[in-house]
Amino acid sequence: MSSLNMDETYGSLLIGAFFAIFLQGMLTVQAYIYYESFPTDSKKLKSLVAVIWVLDLAHLIFICHAVYHYLINSWGKDAALLQSTEDFDILVVLVGTVIVLCQGFFLRRIRTFSGNNWLAGLLALACLAILGLDTLIAVKLSINKSVTSFSSLGEATIILSSTGAGVDLLMAGILVWYLRKERQSLER
Repeated sequence: MSSLNMDETYGSLLIGAFFAIFLQGMLTVQAYIYYESFPTDSKKLKSLVAVIWVLDLAHLIFICHAVYHYLINSWGKDAALLQSTEDFDILVVLVGTVIVLCQGFFLRRIRTFSGNNWLAGLLALACLAILGLDTLIAVKLSINKSVTSFSSLGEATIILSSTGAGVDLLMAGILVWYLRKERQSLER
């Protein structure tokens, strides 16, 4: 195993799995508090929370399965450690789906506040483009299973991450603007 630097690759994967488990626990607590605190919310909204929780749980299961594959089943087999698994391909799509569902929730709020503003539609197109790029990356990963080929997806990953962060920041800014506007129009 001297040809692989396990600390920088699979050690990071293990630490990432630990963080994912912790964050899933936080999400579970948040979902529980939501259901307890807002029992009168619509079934649609409650279903959205449940779907996001289930998708995130599936995401965690695929992460743990991939970590088990690399660090237990393939331990000591350099060739196996250099090949991607189907779990990673599915992970990318699961993450993209959860992101689009969450962004869709906030886009609906923006549309409500803005009165069907064209901006919500433009942001929706950007969100769908992000999901499309996410799916394209998953397809490329499933075609070329070599872990070393991941570096060739660097540009696409940077574009995906920057666009996603930009859309999230823009949506947050728009929501803050509308909420401040509504707050100013109310009497104290």
